[in-house]
Amino acid sequence: MAEITRELVARVGVDLSKRVFQVHAVDRAGRQQLAKAMSPQRFYAWCAELPAGCMVAMEACGGAHHVARRVQLLIELSVNDDTTRAQPASSRRR
Repeated sequence: MAEITRELVARVGVDLSKRVFQVHAVDRAGRQQLAKAMSPQRFYAWCAELPAGCMVAMEACGGAHHVARRVQLLIELSVNDDTTRAQPASSRRR
């Protein structure tokens, strides 16, 4: 998915279905960066490269909690570099 620079993406909206996720991404100014249908596997791979602080919004449906947890984990793991391990927020020192 090299057609866009992921650093430009600030918000992502996702319409979930069984076989295809419709993805719409915009930058901080609200300009469209991506509007595309993706398979769930391709969507997860794309989310792993999103910048830190990117908001991903989706409809409330039966599978939305599963998708949200998986996307959150992918973004957290991609933000941490190889020298640190991802930890739940409750176990981090303040």
